[in-house]
Amino acid sequence: MLSLSINSVTFRGRRLGFVCLFSIVLFAGKCFGISNEEPFGAPVKAKIIGHRGGVIDSTYTENSMAGLEAAYKRGYYMAEIDIRLTRDGQLIILHDATLNNYYHVNKAAKDLTWDEIRGLKSDRDGSSPVLLEDALKYCKGRLQVMLDTKITGNDTVNFKKIEDLLTKYSLLDNAMVIGSNEIRSYFDGKSKTGYSINALKQLKSRYEFKPERYFLFSHGNEIKEEDVKWAQANHVMVVPSINKYHYFRDIPFMEGAKRDIENLKKWGVVYYQIDSEFDRWLVN
Repeated sequence: MLSLSINSVTFRGRRLGFVCLFSIVLFAGKCFGISNEEPFGAPVKAKIIGHRGGVIDSTYTENSMAGLEAAYKRGYYMAEIDIRLTRDGQLIILHDATLNNYYHVNKAAKDLTWDEIRGLKSDRDGSSPVLLEDALKYCKGRLQVMLDTKITGNDTVNFKKIEDLLTKYSLLDNAMVIGSNEIRSYFDGKSKTGYSINALKQLKSRYEFKPERYFLFSHGNEIKEEDVKWAQANHVMVVPSINKYHYFRDIPFMEGAKRDIENLKKWGVVYYQIDSEFDRWLVN
């Protein structure tokens, strides 16, 4: 084992000066994934999580393959996808309870079979609803995933199906999970699970706290600087949700989103779950 001093180091019989030693440390950091950036507050590239399936706008349907592909091409880090069950037990990605939006079928996904759903066409881009497995297959090697499950109750059978699909496509370890307490409990320790600041503080006070399991998940217009600082001090990832529907009551949504993103950047936040129209303030 080498013995290091602040002024020099002996390596293979030679004494190296501090400048040389500093170069070695930097090289080691590159090789072994050690970053010399400050973990919080440093100017780092934002990691964008595309809300409702990547890129959604006047061109793309929510939770569509085209939206996922557009997110990948824009350099997004992750796509948030919404999971529902069909009547015959197929896992699909769909935000709303019914298929009225985009597909003009005013029936719930849970009341229709996959065969009844698969042939529907969106009025936005002509795309059809997507199976969860097809979405995850596309994301493998391209995008990480955040899962918002709309499955009710402690449905461990379908939770296990989701876990198996994430494992199959090498997405489980980096996945983020939001939604019900039941789904978060199931994925605790398998993927990161999102909680409010108050819930995180309760977890820290009551249990053996393992910050690598969790992330702070809060609306971008509600999260406070002190919340971010608490999470940073406790090594918890911060993921604000910046959604246009958060702003209609008090401020135009583009103005509100820009304000909140600029504040969050000042506070050192790296991860952002956003509606894609807000990526202009985050894409480098």
